[in-house]
Amino acid sequence: MNTITIKATNAHTPDVSYNEVEVQRFIDDSRALKERETILLDKVYHLRNQVREFFKEQEWNDGEITISKPDVNELLERIGCDKLTSKYVGTFTITGTFNVEADDEDDVEAIITDSTEVDNYLASMHVEQIEALDIEEDE
Repeated sequence: MNTITIKATNAHTPDVSYNEVEVQRFIDDSRALKERETILLDKVYHLRNQVREFFKEQEWNDGEITISKPDVNELLERIGCDKLTSKYVGTFTITGTFNVEADDEDDVEAIITDSTEVDNYLASMHVEQIEALDIEEDE
């Protein structure tokens, strides 16, 4: 098998040898990288043109434009970006059932209202009231 040896230019660096298979792998990897680079450059060119066309199509008034969030989100979606988000506020209702052992109904209500937590890792929430309704003994 043929080898290529690269001689060191100083005493602190060792000589390096590569066989035919290693050299061919370097060549193949280089070609693959060049192909990926070409694909990425084409994508960047396409994205830049889409952004330019978006702004070109807008109605300009004395060098300024007003763009709505839905229009921006449409562009972002077209070019593969995450859309801009909005903050929302509202109320919620959670309905469920429970089964708990307690001395009496007052203890049941205290257990449910004092020990129940509502949590959501995606939203900031504030629980104003938890009620225990329709408490009856389970036989």
